[in-house]
Amino acid sequence: MAYVVPVRDRCFEPTDPPAAASGANPTRAPLSREPDACILHGSGGDVRLAPPACARLDCEPGLASTLAHARLGLLALFGLVFALGTLAWAARWHSLLRLANVPVTVLQAWRITLESMAGGALLPGGVAGDALRIGSLQGLGVPTPIVVASVLLDRAIGLSTMSGMAAALAASFDPGAVGPAVLVLAALPLGVTLGLAVLRSGPMRRAKLLDRPILARTAKPVLEYLSHPGASRAIAGSVAWSLLVSAVQLGILRGLLTALDVVPTGERWVFTGSAIAFMVAVIPALPGGWGTSDAAFVVFLGRAGVSASAALGVAVLYRLYVYASSIAGAVLFVARRRQKPGPKG
Repeated sequence: MAYVVPVRDRCFEPTDPPAAASGANPTRAPLSREPDACILHGSGGDVRLAPPACARLDCEPGLASTLAHARLGLLALFGLVFALGTLAWAARWHSLLRLANVPVTVLQAWRITLESMAGGALLPGGVAGDALRIGSLQGLGVPTPIVVASVLLDRAIGLSTMSGMAAALAASFDPGAVGPAVLVLAALPLGVTLGLAVLRSGPMRRAKLLDRPILARTAKPVLEYLSHPGASRAIAGSVAWSLLVSAVQLGILRGLLTALDVVPTGERWVFTGSAIAFMVAVIPALPGGWGTSDAAFVVFLGRAGVSASAALGVAVLYRLYVYASSIAGAVLFVARRRQKPGPKG
């Protein structure tokens, strides 16, 4: 990524290099900009150019200049929207927790969600975040299989609505160019729905295999949880919140392109690529999805006509929103740990 996406602008003078006359690709050199001049860091040494010469350079924007031209007002607005989106995420999970009569409020679920984001930034695939959510509820006497089921179901619903919404948006922008990527995204929510239907079916709940001691302690409580009379309503409520979360995430990613003054040529790939990048981040490869999700943004937003620097800029800015919420969660976690119990009696 560091090699493909330059931090500084890379430029050349189109009328100067002999390579340009021969039809070869001229070598680009990094460029540093100053208030009254610019410095071209070529192989033969640094060359200081006056503003008129700087204006004649043919440049490939780097990450630094891309971010330097961002609209700060829009970035602040998207930060606020992202924070509210984490509250909707907590409400999505809370809808599933209520089904198991877990004694937590939406605000408590929000606090745990923010704390889990801090943990998710430390280990690949958000493993630490899920473990923290599970551990936070185990102290309330909730059976571990039920907590694990709520967390996994929350993840499945989140990915399903994200992929389904991205596929719908991609198809609406370019109905005649629906390809394999859109079809795969559209198939994910259908697969999750079918899987839930199978798990909630009578034959599955009555399977003799579940009477074995290990499955009776682990899988059977989960199936009972999913087949609860109020499960359909709880899952429907969670899906409704999840649609809001997905709309916020996709809307922010599209808005960040506007904040960077980037106009994509293929809108469908903006949403398709964003959804794929989110899925890649779930793969337990690198902490917080560093590198893997960023590469996905560069590759797939590139198909939307977005430069590598702008695509990486979108990924970096979105990651800053995630880390801001993670820092808030880390502070809440430390503060809660330091709280001393009040006097007895």
